[in-house]
Amino acid sequence: WGAVYRKGEYTKKHNHWGNLWSWCYYLEVPPDAPPFRFEDIIEQGEGAPFDVYPKEDDILIFPSWVQHSVPKSESNSERIMVAGNIQVDQSSSTQPNLNQMMQTMVEKYI
Repeated sequence: WGAVYRKGEYTKKHNHWGNLWSWCYYLEVPPDAPPFRFEDIIEQGEGAPFDVYPKEDDILIFPSWVQHSVPKSESNSERIMVAGNIQVDQSSSTQPNLNQMMQTMVEKYI
């Protein structure tokens, strides 16, 4: 899907539960665009949000269960992005070890 953020627009906190990974690719990002906000990744209600300020041609890839949002835009220019989700074929006989994948993510990237 695609999204165009104009002045005054935002996205409420949500996740993409049921998928494995989610991604956002940024086509146009004004310098005063709001961040992409990861809401409390690890602390389960006790931690602070983690803001990422994407630039044009950046791609964000993150676990789909992570709550995220986009604060209200105060920019007079549009931010344009496309996004998607990655799912695992549940009928496959070779299932990934999701616990190990998440542990690796936490150890190496968070």
